[in-house]
Amino acid sequence: MEVDYAKEFLRKFILMVEGRFNRSFDIALLGEALDTCLVGGEETLVKAAIDKAINLQPHVGRIIRIKALLLAKNNESQNALYLLSLVDHSDDYFLSCVELMGVIHINNYQFQNGVRTFTALLTQIEEPVNRAFVLNLRSICHQYLGDYKQAFIDNKNACFDFFHEGDYFSEALCNLKLNLLNNGFLEIKEDINQLASFSNNILKTHYAFGPCSFLMEWAYLNSDIQAITKCLDIIKKSDNKEKVQQLEDRFTEMKIFLALMNQYKKVQQNICLLDRLKLNVKPQESFTIETDTKEDSLLNQLAEVERYNNSMATLNLEKENLKKILIEKNEDDFNIILTIL
Repeated sequence: MEVDYAKEFLRKFILMVEGRFNRSFDIALLGEALDTCLVGGEETLVKAAIDKAINLQPHVGRIIRIKALLLAKNNESQNALYLLSLVDHSDDYFLSCVELMGVIHINNYQFQNGVRTFTALLTQIEEPVNRAFVLNLRSICHQYLGDYKQAFIDNKNACFDFFHEGDYFSEALCNLKLNLLNNGFLEIKEDINQLASFSNNILKTHYAFGPCSFLMEWAYLNSDIQAITKCLDIIKKSDNKEKVQQLEDRFTEMKIFLALMNQYKKVQQNICLLDRLKLNVKPQESFTIETDTKEDSLLNQLAEVERYNNSMATLNLEKENLKKILIEKNEDDFNIILTIL
C-alpha cells in the first residue's frame, strides 16, 4: 500500500462513524494502512486512528501490535506488554506480537524475561529465516547477562538457519571475542569449529560475505595470513565489488596489525633469550690469581652486566612502544592474539 493512499484511508476512517465504516471499508486494509503510515513517518495520523481501530477490532493482532509499539515508545512498557498478551494464538500476528514483547524486555534491560520470551517463541517457529531472527535477539539477552557461551551458540545457530544475513556472523564474531577475553575459549571451541566448517562449505557454493568475513577474522585472530588470503581469493569472484573492496581494506588492516604483533613477539623472545644469558657477578673463589688479573676479570663482568642492562632496557622500550601502538589500534585483538600466540 502506498503511503498517500494509506494516509487518505486513515483520514476517512477517523471521520467515519462505526456503522458506515463496517459497510464501506475492507477491515483487513485497516491494519495495513496503520502499518504503512507508521513506517512512513505519519505517527500523528496513526495515533489519531489507533484507539478507534482497537475499539472496532479489539482482537486483531496487527492493530494491537501497532498500539503496543506506540505505548512502548512512550515509555508505557507494562501497558504495551499487557496489550500484546491479549493476542490469540491463532492470530496471524501472534508470533510477531510475542517477538515485540521480547524486544520490549530488551529495551527495558529485562534480559531474563527476554530469554524466556524468545525461548518460548522458538518452540513455535519453524521458518528458518524467522528462527534466525529470534535466535539473534535471544543472543543479545545472553550477552548482556554475561553468558557469552550461550550467546555465541545462538549466533551460530542463527547463521546455520540463514547464512545470507551477514550481521549474524558479525554478532557471532563479537561473542566469540567476548568468550576469548573471558577465558571461555575451551567451552566454545567445538562450536567455533562447527561454524568455521559450515562457513567453508557455504563458500564452496556461494559468494557469501558473512561466512567469508567470519573465516577471515578467525584466521586473523590465529595469525594465519594464508587462510585469510584463501578466503579473499574466493570472494573476489563476487560481482559485489563494493563488498569485496571492504574485505580487501580489512585485509590490509589485518596485515599491518599482524606484522606489528610479529615484531612484538620477536622482541618478547629476545628479552627471554637475553634473560637466560644474563651473567651473575660472583666473588672470586680463588685467591691465588694476581690482583691485576682479578681486577680485569671483575671489570669484564661489570662491562657484561652493563651491556646486558642496556640491551634489556632497549628491548623493553621497544616492547612498550609496540604495545602502545597495538593497543591504540585494537586492544581486544591485541589481548586475544597474544593469548593465542
